[in-house]
Amino acid sequence: MDCRLRCAAVVLATAMVWSGTVHATDASAKGGARDLANEAKSDFDAGRFEDAGLKFQRAYEIAKVPTLAVWAARALVKRDQLVAASELYRQAAMLTPNDLWVGDVQQQAQADAEKELAELQPRIPKLRIRVEGAAANEIEVTVDGVKLAATLFGINLPTDPGRRHIVGKRGAEVVDQRIGLAKGDRKETVLRFNAAPTAPSVVQAQPPTVTEPRIPAQPAQSLGKIHIAATGPGKVSLDGQDKGTLPLDMTDLYPGTYHVRVELDDGTVDERDVEVAAGRVKGIFVASSPAQIAFLGRKGLHLGFEVGGGPLHYWPHGYSYVHSDSTPFASGGVFLNVGLGPAVDFRAGLRLQLWSVALVGLPVSFRFNIGPVYSITLGANMGYRWGAKSQTNWPDSVVTEGGVFLGPEISLLTFRFGEKNHFEVAMVQGLACPITTNEDHGHGPYVFYDTLAFSRLF
Repeated sequence: MDCRLRCAAVVLATAMVWSGTVHATDASAKGGARDLANEAKSDFDAGRFEDAGLKFQRAYEIAKVPTLAVWAARALVKRDQLVAASELYRQAAMLTPNDLWVGDVQQQAQADAEKELAELQPRIPKLRIRVEGAAANEIEVTVDGVKLAATLFGINLPTDPGRRHIVGKRGAEVVDQRIGLAKGDRKETVLRFNAAPTAPSVVQAQPPTVTEPRIPAQPAQSLGKIHIAATGPGKVSLDGQDKGTLPLDMTDLYPGTYHVRVELDDGTVDERDVEVAAGRVKGIFVASSPAQIAFLGRKGLHLGFEVGGGPLHYWPHGYSYVHSDSTPFASGGVFLNVGLGPAVDFRAGLRLQLWSVALVGLPVSFRFNIGPVYSITLGANMGYRWGAKSQTNWPDSVVTEGGVFLGPEISLLTFRFGEKNHFEVAMVQGLACPITTNEDHGHGPYVFYDTLAFSRLF
C-alpha cells in the first residue's frame, strides 16, 4: 500500500472509530467531526492546504485524537507554518487514550508525530531580537503585528520561514526592520534606539517651534525587484502570501532573502529562496521540463556569431586521377536564431571559410534540442567557393577554380553552457558539392569541411 493510500486508510479508520461513545462528545458532534475530516482529506489531496488545515483543526477541537492533530500539522507544514505545526505534533504525541482509541491507529499516529517532529525541528528558523539604547520596559516590540514579551528579547525564538516585519517603539521613536528567514536559518537582528538625552543644568526658554511630522522614505535605489516568468499560466506566493498570476513583477522589496513559490496550472511547482539585493532585479523562470529551462534564451529572435576552425578535405572531380587532400582553415560568421519552441530552433546566416580556398556560404538549419545541454542540427549550406588548389603531382602545379556549391550540413555534437545556455560549442560537418562547371576542368572538387565552432547568442 503506498503512502497516499495508507494515509487515507488512517483517516477513514479514525472516522469509523468515532461511532463509539465518549464522554462530552455527542453523536451529532462526532458526525460533524467525521464529515470535516473527510472534507479536509479531500482538500489536502487536491492541494488546498489552507482549507484542509482549518477543517482538520476544527475536527481536532471536537475529537482530541492523534490522527487529526498529525494531519492538521501536515497541512500547516505545507504552508510553511512550521512553528504551529510543531506544537500540533507535540500535542499528538502527548495525548492519552480515550474511548475513541480503537486498535493501534492512534498509537501509530503518535509514532508518526514524533518522527515528523524530529525531522521538522532542524528546519524551523530561529530569530533572536536584541535591543540597544533603551531599557526593555521602555519599548514595545511587535513581530508581524504580534506583540513580543520583553522577557523574550535576546532569546532564539522559533519563527516561521519568510519575510518578517519587526517594529520597535519607544514613545514617538520607531525602529522598523524587515528580515528574511529561510528554512533552517539562525539570524539575529538588533533594534537600536537613540540614547536618551541628558537634562541640561540650565534650561533657557526658547520660542516654540512647529515642525511637521515626517516619515523617512526608503530610497528607491535601496529596494529590489523580483521578475517571474514561466512557460504557462500559474500563480505566485511570496513568503506564504499570494501575490498574483504569471508573469509577475514584485517591486519595492527590501534587501534580504524571500521564499518564492510558483505553481503552474499544469501542476508544476517551483519553490526556492531568493536573495534580493538593493537596486537589482532578480529574474526567475519556471518551466515544466528541463528542456524548456535550458532553451529559454532561444525564445524569439537572437543574433549571434560563430568562430572556429578545422580541416578541409578535397575530392577532385573531373581530373584523370582520384586524389584527396586536406588543409586547415579558419571559419567565422553571423547568424539569426529563431526559437520555434522549446525543442526546435531555426537558424540562417552567412559564413566565410578561408584558407587556400574560400567558401562563402549561406547555412540554413534546424536545431533539435534533445536535453538541457545537448542538441543536434540538420541543414544545408550553399554559396560560392573560389581560390587556388595546389596539385603537387600535376604538371600544372596550381589550378584556379571556383563555382557555386550546395551540400548538406550536420552537427551531432552541440553542447551549451552559461547561465541561460547562450554559449555553445559544436562539431560541424558539411559537404560542399559543386553545381556549376569550371571552364577548364569541368566540375570543381567536392569539399568536406569539419570544424569545431564556438557560438554566442545575444
